[in-house]
Amino acid sequence: MDVNILYGKEARPLSDRKDSGLYLIMAKTNKIVEEGVQTDYTSVIVSYSNGIDSTGALYWALQEFPKEKIFLLYCDTGFEYPENIRMFYKTAEFIGVRSVLLQHPKGFLGLLLEERFKWPDMKNRWCTAYFKTGVTDKWIRVSRELLGDFTCHWYRPCLDYEKGRMFEWGKKLHLEPHFCYEYPGRCSCMACLFMSDRHAVENMKRYPDQIEPFIEAEIRLAHT
Repeated sequence: MDVNILYGKEARPLSDRKDSGLYLIMAKTNKIVEEGVQTDYTSVIVSYSNGIDSTGALYWALQEFPKEKIFLLYCDTGFEYPENIRMFYKTAEFIGVRSVLLQHPKGFLGLLLEERFKWPDMKNRWCTAYFKTGVTDKWIRVSRELLGDFTCHWYRPCLDYEKGRMFEWGKKLHLEPHFCYEYPGRCSCMACLFMSDRHAVENMKRYPDQIEPFIEAEIRLAHT
């Protein structure tokens, strides 16, 4: 699987890298370390969606690690709010951390129509596997020159925190909540399977041009 990667705003596929096949034997990257946070990490990657939970994770990381080690990473699924990428870069620049944007080269529609042929559902969330964990794991494995020699640990620092605390942490960073919290109450893809029908309909009203190709795909596949 190739991955389009943008440092700042310049993209190139990972397959173009000379070292793209060197580190694929690295251990799986989602190991949760029970003994807690270490202090000698060569790099810290914050997976960022513009939502309040990932804003809380960014706040946590900034309390634990120097900015110079932090990468703010955004995975563009191809089904995001059109404002999201601009907001992501603005946040990274404002906070003073390095930005990394990852994209599956086929995007959501391409993968749906050419390979998957069915929409994601609760039992098969292939959208997350392909567009988030897959491209992130790939990038980590081939980026040791950038990230340093490491064993990758996975932390979920905000898992048990209340949403109210996340909003407070966002205020401490002087970051405004994503505008979608005005109506869905959850920052996700524009028609996430976890989204209520009411919220999906509201997005259809607000973004008809962006939603129309996905409606046409639904008709073409005869699958909802």
